[in-house]
Amino acid sequence: EHEIERVGGARPIQVDLRVICATNRPLERMVAEGRFREDLYWRLKVVPIEIPPLRERRDDIRDLAQHFLGRFAAAYGRTPQTLSPGAVSLLENYSWPGNIRELENLVERLAVVCDSTLIEESDLPLEVALGAGLAREAERESSYDSAMTAFEKGYLRKILAQAGWNRRRAAERLGIGYSTLK
Repeated sequence: EHEIERVGGARPIQVDLRVICATNRPLERMVAEGRFREDLYWRLKVVPIEIPPLRERRDDIRDLAQHFLGRFAAAYGRTPQTLSPGAVSLLENYSWPGNIRELENLVERLAVVCDSTLIEESDLPLEVALGAGLAREAERESSYDSAMTAFEKGYLRKILAQAGWNRRRAAERLGIGYSTLK
């Protein structure tokens, strides 16, 4: 009827609106079980759009992450950042149990914490790097040690770059002996 009446209001108000709602619950099954109102279900189900979880849309991850990086750079007054190919690869291979909100939160953390304009593999949290690395390694039938080695190499490259490729300063920063980096 395109009108609503406010609680305590004296006259109806004309409205023209669309309701967009989202859920991760099986509404059809809930209606059948009597746990969701059938009339409401049919009012809402006019144009259903099913969007698969992020882990099933790996091709979208790079673009979404870059979009979030641009948005957070503007919001925090920072220089826009980009993702290295290695970082993109890890993001694309991660399972994203928290879906797009997890990606958005991670990218916000990276935008705030990373000083470099290029976000490397080693900038990613350990759980993302390991999760993605293990998924990649599992595909190649390799080992946990291989995934850890790949992460360690990326991390060492990051520290070396921050130390101006001076191995002595990098070793001091890492708290390891200089000879370990030879």
